[in-house]
Amino acid sequence: MEFIKKNIVLVIVLGLSLLGTIFLIYMVFIKHSGMSEMMHNVEKMKVDIERLNKSKPAPCDQNLEWINEDKKIFKERCTNLRLVFGHPFLKPLQDFAKKLGTTAPELKVSFEQFWIDCLAKDNEMKSRDILRDFLKKFDTAKLTNALMEFKTDCQKLTSETIEQGEVLSYLLMALGVPRNMSQIKCKQYVGIMQKALVDKLDPPKREVEGSTSAAKEKKDKKDKKDETIVRGKVTLDNSVRSFTFTEYQSRLPVKENIPYIIRHLMLIDDLMNRIKVSGVSRVESLTRIGGLHGSVDKGFLKFRYKLTLIGELENLRKFINNLLNAYKDNRVYLIKDITIEKLAREASKIITSEGSPRSSSSETSGMTPEQLAREMDKPYYERKGYGKPVISASMCKMEIEIDYVIYVASELKRN
Repeated sequence: MEFIKKNIVLVIVLGLSLLGTIFLIYMVFIKHSGMSEMMHNVEKMKVDIERLNKSKPAPCDQNLEWINEDKKIFKERCTNLRLVFGHPFLKPLQDFAKKLGTTAPELKVSFEQFWIDCLAKDNEMKSRDILRDFLKKFDTAKLTNALMEFKTDCQKLTSETIEQGEVLSYLLMALGVPRNMSQIKCKQYVGIMQKALVDKLDPPKREVEGSTSAAKEKKDKKDKKDETIVRGKVTLDNSVRSFTFTEYQSRLPVKENIPYIIRHLMLIDDLMNRIKVSGVSRVESLTRIGGLHGSVDKGFLKFRYKLTLIGELENLRKFINNLLNAYKDNRVYLIKDITIEKLAREASKIITSEGSPRSSSSETSGMTPEQLAREMDKPYYERKGYGKPVISASMCKMEIEIDYVIYVASELKRN
């Protein structure tokens, strides 16, 4: 006690220090506990985040609604995109459906269900009979008018003359049923298409009846009127005129191959039409690569062809652009390989044997022989027309390899 009394200040200081130390120890303990709890929470959050990253979106009502809306939009856009691949009769089908008071997608869905129901009852029922029964629900007058318009629209897309009895075959194709026919009819179809394509591309020369000047004058006028037809003529090598189907001149096609034969000829028909409208001069060769059945990958059927074409460079470019823009007509061509070479050296046409440029014929056409002789005695760089650009059409040979792509996964088939 005596010590405390004598050292009161020291005792007070030591007491306060002790209290401070106890307080600090308490604070350290509290903070350490908080830190430990936070570290534990961090580890727990890491586990939760990892679990959430691996889990699917929570199936709450709002999420389910959004998911279903997105699925519907995605499915619709995928369907529309797939129609670009090898479905050229979509536009005629859309007009046909419109005249019946419906839409093409609704018509296809309705027919697909009807097709399934009919085959469930009778799997041997003919495709045309199924279609006829399906069309009975529509107004007769509207149906007749719609079929006539459909035939007219389809005729613009094929070289085959569509007879009245074949309209339903084209409508079935538009609805997703691959076209088929008997072996004899298929052989006839091959011959008809070969002749139609040859006549379209390389038509025979018309003979003038009589030899009078009036008849010749009449022919000249007609030729002038048909100038666009003459310009569009495409010369075909003899090996091309069968369009890769030489074997069916002497035998019938195998039944299983008939749908593929029809697809190939429809493809070649479109290909030759694009060659013609592009102004290509000659088809040297046409080769089918990879067999008649092509190759199928993820629901897409691909046919590969190799062509050798001759024409002016500008027209060959037009043909390439025509292929690239074919998707607008619901056809897709993929260019796999292409080579172009010039057939003649254009420079040789404007260079003399001495190596100096020739004078422009347009600059010297009005000169007298004496003036022309004096002009030719000048150095070539002093002659009239020197330095003007010389433009000439260059004939080229192009080898091109292409894939034609058709979406077949959604086609209607028999079990």
